[in-house]
Amino acid sequence: ISYLSNWFYLGQTYDETGDYELAVEHFKICAENTHSPEEGYVALLRVARITQSPKDYFIAIEYRPQRYEAYLELSRMYNGENRYLMGYIISKIGIEMGKCEDTLFYQWDKENWILYDINSVSCWHIGKKEEGKAHLLYLLKGEDIPINERERVENNLKSYDD
Repeated sequence: ISYLSNWFYLGQTYDETGDYELAVEHFKICAENTHSPEEGYVALLRVARITQSPKDYFIAIEYRPQRYEAYLELSRMYNGENRYLMGYIISKIGIEMGKCEDTLFYQWDKENWILYDINSVSCWHIGKKEEGKAHLLYLLKGEDIPINERERVENNLKSYDD
């Protein structure tokens, strides 16, 4: 681990102890100075998680657009604000970007289904019901959905038939 990683770990420590201002400061220093694009991205994602600012999520996306996490969290935020068109656009881009080769804190194989789930909710609200229904059918045919989420996804599918 290079000494530059210390900025990341200091940011993480400050974040976990509730000193968010110092956490953001150290994560930004990490992202500006690291030699690891993956570490820089995760640092910027942590900034966005702290601030809950769409601008910070877009900074993370622009830094490393092939990563899915910022798309997922930003589209979830937009849906939570009833801004379904924005949720749709952001989650669709995340889906289209697909899996990348990163390994640092990367869990596409466990979490990629969430982008499809979020996008299907957005689709329902903006009138793109065939696309949303196709996402849910895709999810239910696969094995990516955790057992505790399957019933909810099945119920969402039923709402497309109403």
